[in-house]
Amino acid sequence: MEELKSTIHKHLGRKVDVLSIYCNILAVDLALKPAFLYDASTPDSGKLVGLVTELRQKGFLEYNLNIVELGMDCMLVNVGAVKQLNVDDVGERLVDVSSEIKAPAVAFDVAVMSELKTAVKQVTENLDSDEIKMCVIGVSRLCNITTLFGFLLDYPVLYWFKREDNCLSMEPLVAVKIVVKFKSNDKNSRNTHGLFEKPYCHNLYQFSYPVNLSATLQNVLERFYARIKSFVKCCNLIADIEIVKENVSLISVAL
Repeated sequence: MEELKSTIHKHLGRKVDVLSIYCNILAVDLALKPAFLYDASTPDSGKLVGLVTELRQKGFLEYNLNIVELGMDCMLVNVGAVKQLNVDDVGERLVDVSSEIKAPAVAFDVAVMSELKTAVKQVTENLDSDEIKMCVIGVSRLCNITTLFGFLLDYPVLYWFKREDNCLSMEPLVAVKIVVKFKSNDKNSRNTHGLFEKPYCHNLYQFSYPVNLSATLQNVLERFYARIKSFVKCCNLIADIEIVKENVSLISVAL
């Protein structure tokens, strides 16, 4: 544990939550999720490259993760997992939350899909699983960055909007957390090295969707939950998974 702490503190500073950061990176390495958006007082991407490189050298990671810099944000990605994401199925889970409309609506838009496909291609063409690589991507202003991030993070529901404002203020939402419980002290584990003195609960995914679209999105959500459960079932580091849902209405929703 001390070796992991010192490594993460060296690159990200002493204020970060070591286990939370490591579990997010480990989840990407294990392909439990394709990417992790690092947004806690974001460091420059070079520090993330240094961190991933050292974690890989010390045996805390197995694969060569890439670091994608999009604007002011950095994302750690599993190259193989991201390249397997299917942009063609986005239409059924793309939700328009533009401020001009009265309520969120599932909306397939050819122009939006084209912009997203172009941006995803820009990202994937720069990735390389043979090395720990930093990719600085300049995405067209026509592409909604929130939608792009949602796709790369493999959220089941993707928000899209025309301008910065959205129609989600006081809109009833279902807030979802997918929590996994890492097993305690498996000293023979390739990844955890006996880090967890007791079972450790980690938020693998957090996302939301509008209550008014619950029925419309039901099949999409059920397929997503089933897929995540199957991934977790095959991971011998995880003891359990829980899907927690809460109905919320917020004064403002930043996307």
